[in-house]
Amino acid sequence: MVIYSKGESATDNSGYEIREHGTTSFPIACYYRKVDEDAVNWHYHTEFELIADISGEITVLVPEKEITLSEGEVCFINSGELHSVTSPPEGNNQIHSLVFAPRLVGGGTESVFHTKYIKPLMESSLRYALLEDINALDLLESVFQEYKAECVGYELRVRNSLSSLFIGLLEQSKAKETYQSESEIRNERRIKQMLTFIQENVAEPIDVEDIAQAACISRRECLRCFRQTLGTTPSKYLSDFRLEKAAGLLRTTKLKIIDISVECGFEDTSYFSRVFTKKYSCSPRSFRNREQE
Repeated sequence: MVIYSKGESATDNSGYEIREHGTTSFPIACYYRKVDEDAVNWHYHTEFELIADISGEITVLVPEKEITLSEGEVCFINSGELHSVTSPPEGNNQIHSLVFAPRLVGGGTESVFHTKYIKPLMESSLRYALLEDINALDLLESVFQEYKAECVGYELRVRNSLSSLFIGLLEQSKAKETYQSESEIRNERRIKQMLTFIQENVAEPIDVEDIAQAACISRRECLRCFRQTLGTTPSKYLSDFRLEKAAGLLRTTKLKIIDISVECGFEDTSYFSRVFTKKYSCSPRSFRNREQE
């Protein structure tokens, strides 16, 4: 079983991740990441996510909120919630994360587990939760070890650990619900429309006006929406998304660098090399050699 060590932006034309998190029969994936080298850009997916800070200090971002995690702390992200993960540029900042389908713990839609516990959680106003006083890190790490070893019965033990985590989550969730105003809900809907447009058109020459048009709003409203909801600008998000996509292609394909540059929306290969080097502190070629060793 693979523990994924690097991220790559991968979304479909509805805007959420299409990276396969596990398999159809066992829908869970485990990720290890050095956040100071490989930050997680804004995205959302239909799965639940648990993020554990195993070294240093990290910040989990949800719209209009920053959650600082110290070593040993675990954060839950609900299905469909926009989020990203960052850390200070220097230091040993590492995370373990679990991304898994709700049905792994809830079973079929007619089961008592789904109807009584999982569905109400997904439909609640709980967007995220810092898991406290439930031994969350030990449970999450036990999932990592079982997942990696694949000993007989590991699927049952993984599901059992996740169920234990959810018992603790449900016990504290009532006090942790975060209510959104109508304007916040509207902003998030617009953001998802604009992120979808960027992800669908990453190879094309697009500007802020194009991004704004995707949500049928003005340029000024687009800038305000990005700033207020994500704490960044449309241009910065677009640049980061293109560079992260390029990094993913350098890691996982043998495409020529000039082809990757074009596929990620950089018509000038020299400019692509300069901005890539600024972000990753090495040239695209050096990055590929290092990552594929």
